[in-house]
Amino acid sequence: MIDDDGVIPSFLAMSNRNINDLHALRLFIYLLSVRRHGDVFIVVKAETLMKKLRLKRVQLTLALAHMSALGLIVKERYRDGDF
Repeated sequence: MIDDDGVIPSFLAMSNRNINDLHALRLFIYLLSVRRHGDVFIVVKAETLMKKLRLKRVQLTLALAHMSALGLIVKERYRDGDF
């Protein structure tokens, strides 16, 4: 995720000029903040993410897809309704 120069290339791919980038960054920071120390993954319900980040389902879906395309997350279906 971080290159030899200490840069996160995925962040450079974001223009920071559209709402999808903002939602993706907010989601990324939230996921990092609620992850338990030492865990490399997190299981969280979509409803929880929507409530905490005040996003609609379509906004959450777009943010997750954007982060996945940039290689910031790997989304796996855990259970029905979970991300």
